[in-house]
Amino acid sequence: MGYPKESEDDDDREGSRYGDESWTKKAKEMEEGGVQKAIVREGEGKKRPKRGHLASFHCSIKIEEGGGRGEGGGGVGGGDMAEPLPSRLLYSSRREEGGRGSPWRVVLGKRKTVWGLDYGLLSMKKGEVAVFRIRPKYGYGDPDCPVAVPTKGIPTDRDLLFHVELLDWVEVKNLTEDWHITKRVLEEGAAWETPRPPYEVDISVIARLWPSGKTVFHFTEDEPLHVVMGEGGVSEALERGVGSMTERERALIRCTSRKYFSSSSSSSISSSSSFSSSSSSTASASIKPGRRMEKQVVLGLGGRTKEEEGEEGEVEYDVRLVKLYQVRDVLGDGEVIKRRIKNGRGDFPVDCPLEDCVVRIHCKAKVLREGGGSSSSSSSRWREEQNDKQNDDVFFWNTWKGKVCPGVISGAIAPPDSSSPSSSSSSSSTKNLETASASESRSRLQGRPLVSGPCTGDGGGKEGGRGGERRVSEEKGAAVGEGQEEEGGDGGPPPPPPPPPPFEFATGEGAVPIALESAIRLMIPGEIATVISTGKHAYDSFHLRPDGVGPGASILWEVELVSFEKPKDFDEMSFPESMMEVNRHRERGNALFKAGRFLLAKTKYKKTLRSLENVMCRSEEEREETWRAKTMLRLNIAASMHKLNEYVECIAVCSQVLEENPANVKAYYRRGLAYICTGDFDESRADFKKMMELDPASGPDAKAGLVQLKRKEQEYKAKEKAQFGGFLDNAIVQDPDLGPPPEPKPVDELLIDSSSSGRRSKTVDHRTAVGRGLRHRGGGGGGGGGGGGGMKSGAGRTEQWESSDRDGGVAMVGLNVA
Repeated sequence: MGYPKESEDDDDREGSRYGDESWTKKAKEMEEGGVQKAIVREGEGKKRPKRGHLASFHCSIKIEEGGGRGEGGGGVGGGDMAEPLPSRLLYSSRREEGGRGSPWRVVLGKRKTVWGLDYGLLSMKKGEVAVFRIRPKYGYGDPDCPVAVPTKGIPTDRDLLFHVELLDWVEVKNLTEDWHITKRVLEEGAAWETPRPPYEVDISVIARLWPSGKTVFHFTEDEPLHVVMGEGGVSEALERGVGSMTERERALIRCTSRKYFSSSSSSSISSSSSFSSSSSSTASASIKPGRRMEKQVVLGLGGRTKEEEGEEGEVEYDVRLVKLYQVRDVLGDGEVIKRRIKNGRGDFPVDCPLEDCVVRIHCKAKVLREGGGSSSSSSSRWREEQNDKQNDDVFFWNTWKGKVCPGVISGAIAPPDSSSPSSSSSSSSTKNLETASASESRSRLQGRPLVSGPCTGDGGGKEGGRGGERRVSEEKGAAVGEGQEEEGGDGGPPPPPPPPPPFEFATGEGAVPIALESAIRLMIPGEIATVISTGKHAYDSFHLRPDGVGPGASILWEVELVSFEKPKDFDEMSFPESMMEVNRHRERGNALFKAGRFLLAKTKYKKTLRSLENVMCRSEEEREETWRAKTMLRLNIAASMHKLNEYVECIAVCSQVLEENPANVKAYYRRGLAYICTGDFDESRADFKKMMELDPASGPDAKAGLVQLKRKEQEYKAKEKAQFGGFLDNAIVQDPDLGPPPEPKPVDELLIDSSSSGRRSKTVDHRTAVGRGLRHRGGGGGGGGGGGGGMKSGAGRTEQWESSDRDGGVAMVGLNVA
């Protein structure tokens, strides 16, 4: 017979919902009279608990005097149980019968008690009192019984009487496959996001043992417990429970297995704010985190026997998630960690400035002390940060105080470093640019305040550390004079200066270090976050270095995203508006190119080209204009690739342009220069000649390219002779398919054209040279499109070049970025 059902829907699908098919199988195969029930007092209503519910009940275990099974009656719900014989009490949870007064709590249908009692509880109503007679095979005599007897002296080979009063049941959420950790929601949260490693949380929590009710530890909302998810600072049961909660949610986390009572990590819990993971080091920048546990909590359950486990085998946590701190590894390499300390407006990632756009931020930045990078584990870190918050001079950039970052707001865009591969030709490569002026380009690239004012002046150094407030007060003091009232004033104090404006810049143009910009792209308006970066992604890779920021210095930024302007959607613009936007982005790329920031320029051109694909053309004139814009962008991409030593890619882009327009002189010119760098001298010469054939006015540029080509050929021949001349004069390499080498012959020097460019190399044996088996030793390796320091072998030629040929050795004379 099956267990009682509340409705037709409450069938074995509940078993499937909560797993454990063996429970259902055992119910269907139960023998007649295996579990018998007698109702002592009726319960309330009609509802009964379901499998997966947490039931609370009092239980007394008795044994009938005189033995026997008590024949007659039926199973659960199948009739009255035969009148039981006189019985003797073996165990009780009730205080009046000598027990501790704490009810049993069992998740039903999940093998958390003897099977017969589990089965019988599903037939009860709230407040009902019943007696169950359970045979040994469905009680403690079951070989698969999941629990031990609650006390000594209870036989496992006799029928037992279970006197049960069902107090209540609640629905719980299972957090482990074995149902040893469950969660009951007391108050719903106010958000949707749940914490996960390496997130951090502040929680209020009371941990109690069950059934004694002894409090193990207690943290309040005013002084919460700070937990770094995944660090192992609390018990696994508590961390799993917290990991399923949202901010402001309150829940009861119940754990019934000792294996979840201890920390999942072997590391002990440190005091104060010791952050031992890369992600947690961000916690101390701006707010005081909750207290952490002073030492590892020992629950006192270790060493208990299985028989004793029932007396003190559970721990319950009453938890509220007070604050959730979103922590992200921004670049995925552990070098840049972002920690949210104040929630913003909107949803992630829909309301984030993921695309290139104009953003407005408030920010302050400081150099972390030695050993304080993203992997810092110093226990004094929090105290250091709190001291620094009282001292504005430690911040070399603070827009909240009007203190500008030297070189970022008021400074000019730095030229490319003189030691960079592209610096030798930067001036010649950008002359005759059909772009905006240098000053206009610089203003586009550097960040700018929203409004002008005294706070936007020189802010570098300690004297400028107080920013606008100091300068405003000094100016007013000088203008008004000592003891003199302000004009139009009433003798009262002067009005306070306006707050400093936020810092505005365009993302994707290198206005701030990559670590800061990447973190800002993951923020929502109004959010405040701290960002910690090693020097690799901070100012070591930035074109400017503020005073006091040395090589390898780790940086901490505290940033607030005030607002941002999303880029316009080309699909929603008219054709003239679309082309104006394309030209604007192209000009921004040109400004980056002129500033020597070729990678950013190439990225800008490519993004603009992708956007141009969405422009709708409704006439032949519009299609023609779109095609011209695409050509200009591709040529600018090719110019950027040449500057980045990406010669093969540059050739491919120029070839694509020539496929669409075989008369494009500029594409021939740029491809010809790239061919020089890859050692393809024949192809380069052909491109320069084609230029003069198509446009005689391009003769000066083509001739300059041919001069470079000739010089490179001469350099190549000199290097080839110096490196391989003696070797080739004395080496014969015979194809093994031709048999043994020939007899020595008189050496006739024979010049062999090793490529169509006319370069010649020497070999030695006349007969072998004429034969089909001659090869140059060492001719493999280094192929591809312009790899440095290797040999490039092709059909009938052997070429060599060195990496110095790639490092700015070919001046791009007359190179115009359109």
